[in-house]
Amino acid sequence: MASLILAGDRSGDLFVIRELNRELRLSWRLRRGFVHGMRIRQALSPHEHILESRGMSVHRLAPYEILDYVSGGSLQDLISQRHAEVQGHHLDILRQVSSALAHMHARGIAHLDVKAENILVHADSKAHEVHVKLTDFDLSRHLHGGWRRMRSGTASYMAPEQLTSGRVGFGNDIFAFGVLAYYLVAGRMPFAGFTLDEARYRQADIRHVAMAPRKLCPGLSIRLDEIITACLEKDPDRRFPNMGYLDQELRRI
Repeated sequence: MASLILAGDRSGDLFVIRELNRELRLSWRLRRGFVHGMRIRQALSPHEHILESRGMSVHRLAPYEILDYVSGGSLQDLISQRHAEVQGHHLDILRQVSSALAHMHARGIAHLDVKAENILVHADSKAHEVHVKLTDFDLSRHLHGGWRRMRSGTASYMAPEQLTSGRVGFGNDIFAFGVLAYYLVAGRMPFAGFTLDEARYRQADIRHVAMAPRKLCPGLSIRLDEIITACLEKDPDRRFPNMGYLDQELRRI
């Protein structure tokens, strides 16, 4: 949907201009979604684990926002290229993502597109630390009534209730967080199948339970294994009640 332009100011600081693609600027639906995401980002700023906006405007009918620059790649890139290295920081990464999502949920906003591609990671090799920023809020929604219906999202991270009925709520972010955590520690998706249809069936079917992540990652702590498993409950009422509670549980490990 957007073009990304790396730029710098006179002081040498780098930033990114994210602009709606020009060929989409006359599409009311896509333009509205893009502007909505920019406004959500501004409403959530500042937060240390949310990619912050420096401002937003319009150029030749194309809306754009100016974002902080994060050196490094997406979590998806890092897992696929250097899984063992990233896996060594899995708890730090998960705590930072959960902190960002807890911040959103406390303000009544669900992200609804939590996935490895939407998490930017800067690795500080000297300090042996990682710094995470959550981004892409075009699908995020205020959930005044607790839930709504929406089909959009990334299928491999969708909760069963969204796949089957389109129902979304804060529990969808918790399920997607569980998929992300599983992928991070195990290097594979929890409901992987031989075909895409088989994977979606396993993901939606209440009878199919993902293999415990500890079986694929024996060094994983028992408590983190339990947390990931609880996030992946097919029944939303059996998941954590909110992201703030989950964030606290991660910090007790």
